[in-house]
Amino acid sequence: MKAVLGVLLPLSLFSSALQAEDVNIAPYIVGGSSVNVAEYPFMASLMFEYESQPGTIYPFCGGSILDSTHILTAAHCVYDVASYRIGNMKVAIEANDGQGMLAAQRVSVKNIYYPSDYNDATLLNDVAVLELSQPLSTYTSSHAAILGDSTVEGQGYRAAPVKNFNIIGYGRLSSSTANSQVDFMQATVEYVAPNVCDIWTNFTTSNKQVCTTGSSFDGSSLVTATCQGDSGGPLVWDNNGVKTQIGIVSFGPSVCGDGSLVAQSVFTDVSQYADWIRKAQNGEIAATRTATDLSDSSGGSFGFGSLLSLVLFSLYRRKFS
Repeated sequence: MKAVLGVLLPLSLFSSALQAEDVNIAPYIVGGSSVNVAEYPFMASLMFEYESQPGTIYPFCGGSILDSTHILTAAHCVYDVASYRIGNMKVAIEANDGQGMLAAQRVSVKNIYYPSDYNDATLLNDVAVLELSQPLSTYTSSHAAILGDSTVEGQGYRAAPVKNFNIIGYGRLSSSTANSQVDFMQATVEYVAPNVCDIWTNFTTSNKQVCTTGSSFDGSSLVTATCQGDSGGPLVWDNNGVKTQIGIVSFGPSVCGDGSLVAQSVFTDVSQYADWIRKAQNGEIAATRTATDLSDSSGGSFGFGSLLSLVLFSLYRRKFS
């Protein structure tokens, strides 16, 4: 019987009443430890930023770098975003924490691509490519993610013995616990076959996905896992010394890191979308959504329900001296 569990369902949004030095709802990896982002140079952070709120950013998802103008992420992070809001969506790289995001170049998104058969109700085909409005100024070829492929060797993570992976991101410490610094984190998880982790109500896992289970870290019932804010970020496999992105954070249980379950995190398998990713990156398919000249500089109320129901917004305000 499938457990009655849903995707990560954040219920809290940012508060407009916070003081300039406050940080609210900063996301974390469950059971993770801080790591220098230089260890994972392909990591990217997605956020919203508004001209009327200088020194304030709203990180909401992760991503990975394909090239100087393209970012790989999850479709549910950007599904149904209104065209006039796309220009307020920014990408930063090389950030170890919230202060690093504020100090980094933040490049706006120009086009959003996701598969025409993406299903926001079931999260099937949960993959997206973002085209930036200008190149990332610090980008070099060493930033580009090495993606998993469909060869026998490339699919080695599914073969015995059971493989370990690294999850990385700026996601929450747990479903109920945040951290004020928005540190970049990593944790170790273990492969679970998709048919074994097919426990989700309304969500069916297949070979187009990768599942993982975590390990205990603090004596509680929680295990290492992804959580709100980690969506869109990479699942990394050390393939004979090469850090290889094999997955994109997609969904998990309502209680992040619930150790009673056979799996706590589900990822889109990038090897199953290699051709689609290449075509989006090369502009061989039409963009799903394109930014208009009218950006919402005030922030206002968000009109895209899918983003609110599946992605946790974090508020990070500059600490003024």
